[in-house]
Amino acid sequence: MKSTRATGAQHEEEAARYLERRGYGIVERNFRSRRGEIDIIATEGSVLVFIEVRYRAAGGIGAAYTVNHQKQERLRRCAAAYLMRYPWSGDVRFDVVAINGNQTTLYQDAFRG
Repeated sequence: MKSTRATGAQHEEEAARYLERRGYGIVERNFRSRRGEIDIIATEGSVLVFIEVRYRAAGGIGAAYTVNHQKQERLRRCAAAYLMRYPWSGDVRFDVVAINGNQTTLYQDAFRG
């Protein structure tokens, strides 16, 4: 049986490949600051995208619905820390890659920063 961390890493890798196939350029993975962690940071055209990867086994509540208000706030604070360290003059947005069983769905601009 895999650990939670190993399962998460596997699904983040799956999400990164999924995004690359859709034209995203992966900039960084697992960015950490004292404010939190962002699973994937990528570019899509001239937009810097902060991406949360969520996985749920088949059944139950969909993975995308687990990015609640509290998680969104942590992601915003962590993104602000990233932008302080690595300034970006273009647009930014927050996407969610939801993996429900074998189905992967991309929610672009899932919430506002």
